[in-house]
Amino acid sequence: EPRFRELLEICRRALSPDHHNTLDAIYDLRFLLKAQGKFADAEKFAEEAREICRRTLGPEHLDTVDAIHQLGLLFKDQGKHDKGKECLSEALEILRRTVEPDHPPNRSARPRYCFPSPPDSHARRVPRAPAPDA
Repeated sequence: EPRFRELLEICRRALSPDHHNTLDAIYDLRFLLKAQGKFADAEKFAEEAREICRRTLGPEHLDTVDAIHQLGLLFKDQGKHDKGKECLSEALEILRRTVEPDHPPNRSARPRYCFPSPPDSHARRVPRAPAPDA
């Protein structure tokens, strides 16, 4: 983890806080922190990534949508279901507005952006469609 933090600081100083390689370093550190169970730290970097994407790419860019989605999943993993649902709903709404319904990223992303019920919920789950015969 210290090396990831060091790399991030080097990227921020040498490139810029908004450079795409700096964003990659933020994503890598967020992933590592999440894997280590350091959710509060991971959340901080996920929020930073979302804001960088919004500022540099725009609020409706697919990378921004992915950053919002990743933050929503992180909230969900921490049991912050309301915040997670808010992020995932926002990401799905952006996709619905900006990408044609039959466009592959939109069609394949929709199931990923649906917020599953908490494990203790008795809500009915929608079954997945069977795979087409090959």
